[in-house]
Parts: sequence; C-alpha cells; structure tokens
Amino acid sequence: QHNERSFPPISAAELIEQLKDTSNMLALGLDHITWFWLKGVIWEIPHEEPESSKQRIEHPETIKVLVKLFNACIDQDIFPNAFKMFKTVLIPKLEKDDYMIAKSYQSIALYSCIGKLLENILAKCMQFDTQAHRIMHPCQFDETIKHSTTDTALQLVHNIKQAWSQGMSSSLMLTDIASFFPSINHNLMIKTL
Repeated sequence: QHNERSFPPISAAELIEQLKDTSNMLALGLDHITWFWLKGVIWEIPHEEPESSKQRIEHPETIKVLVKLFNACIDQDIFPNAFKMFKTVLIPKLEKDDYMIAKSYQSIALYSCIGKLLENILAKCMQFDTQAHRIMHPCQFDETIKHSTTDTALQLVHNIKQAWSQGMSSSLMLTDIASFFPSINHNLMIKTL
C-alpha cells in the first residue's frame, strides 16, 4: 500500500512540451479544434511552414488560460464532459473484397484536442509518478518511460534461460487487448495508484 500523494500542478513547460509533440495532420473532434489551430493560438505559425518551429512568437496569456483550466480540472477532480465526447468515423480498409461487410472498415474515435492534451499531460505525469515511487512492476515495458523493445527482449531471454537452467520448459502467450485504457474503470485505477 502506498501513501496518498497530491498531484503536482501542471506547468506551462509541460503543456508546451506535450503540444509540440502533436501532429498537425490529425482529424478534428466534435469541438472542431485542430492541433494546428491550438498551436496557432499559442504560437504564431507561418502558413508557408506549418511544421516549422522557427519564427514562433509565444502568446503567454493563452498558455496561462490552458494551464489554469487544466489545474482546475485536477484540483476539482473532474474531467469535463466536453473532453469525453467524441465522433466515430469509419475508414475503409485497403484491398477488401466487399465493403458491405463491417470488417472492411476501421473505426476511429476523434476526441477534443484540448481534452487529449490534458489526457496526455496527465498520463505522462502519472507514468513518471508510478516509476519514481516504484508503483509499476519493473517488468512493465509497454508505453513506459526509459523502457524499450530491447529491454522486453532481454527480460524474456533472461526468464527463458533461467527456466532452462532449472530444467523447466518455457512457453509464451502474447495478447493484444484492444482499447484497454478507455474501457478500464478509471476510479478503480486511480484508487489503486
């Protein structure tokens, strides 16, 4: 059992760092705000070079408003409903024989960019916290800071060799749980963390 810790406030630097990593090419959600637009209200982005980081002039008042909004969400322990709303679109899969069959399409959920930004910042903070306080199992490799596919392979080879040295056989079962995070009980997860 771990002691309860307060969640540190989100800083302008964290917001900027997370926003810089977003792609201007992703589709917009129900609020019709794109990453390109959101970046444009924080930085002046030349229309000729939308991906360029040169010649950007920051608008600190916009950053302050977003930081204040995000920290209010943390302080009040809420994730606004507007950030949870999404639009589902169907994308046809390439080279399918029959597009009258549902399996010929890939569905994607388009969320609010502002909500996604908050979610990404929170996820990064929570991941850091779980590793800093040794809450996460050391063999948790997927989507964790400072862990790579090489680490996973080395752990797997170590476990197999250890089993062999004890005269045991080894087997491996791999699973891919689609949409695990959106379907998890978030209250239970936060209580557990």
